[in-house]
Amino acid sequence: MVTYRIISRYKELGDLENLHDGLEKSQLFITSNKCPLYDPKEILEKLKDDSFRFITATQQSRKDLTYRLQITLPSDVSKLRELVRIALTKGKYLNSQWCKTSDAVWAACDSYKFEHTEYIQNAHKYMTSEIYLKFALNNKGQALLIVSAHPPKN
Repeated sequence: MVTYRIISRYKELGDLENLHDGLEKSQLFITSNKCPLYDPKEILEKLKDDSFRFITATQQSRKDLTYRLQITLPSDVSKLRELVRIALTKGKYLNSQWCKTSDAVWAACDSYKFEHTEYIQNAHKYMTSEIYLKFALNNKGQALLIVSAHPPKN
């Protein structure tokens, strides 16, 4: 019996029979292709549409956006749009993987790494940081599910 739900547009399980908590990290990588699951050009087009939404798919992604990147949704949606645009145009695609977003709910995500420079008020200077961003398009393709967004963890 299937006891999971996939909320991303990409749903191919490949070699996996099903998604469950006991999977090894290496089993979560989607290796059927070496390119993103979601066409960057399509997402860049969607970013131009004001009705395109951003959803934090995990509690950790909400915390990462708020406390590590100082982005609070919905008020800072333009800043998040810009970070996604930078990831897709200047960043490096890392991999695609299955990510658990909550109990028995999964999303097939693309991961990117990129550098971002912004003025930090408290430091009184521009600072550059590396950012890791993991996301998926939802089932209908009208929202970007943010699964992870943070500077690299040591």
